[in-house]
Amino acid sequence: MTTNDTAERAYTQAEDSLLSYADDNALADGIATIDQYRRGYESVRTELLTDYPELEGPAIGDLLAEAAHAVWPRVIDEL
Repeated sequence: MTTNDTAERAYTQAEDSLLSYADDNALADGIATIDQYRRGYESVRTELLTDYPELEGPAIGDLLAEAAHAVWPRVIDEL
């Protein structure tokens, strides 16, 4: 598996995890706070670092930021 394939899988996991975290923590119902979403973000970062040790920390940070940028508009109005 190439690094690009790994990065793509990590990105997909990041986006799915962020959306799942939002659903699991009632963001869709307007119950969660921005602070709870930030804690979810950090949890996903830790998950990615564990699941994709072949990717460097900065690469994980970049793809997680990109995924959060894609997810954020979908949940921000509910915070």
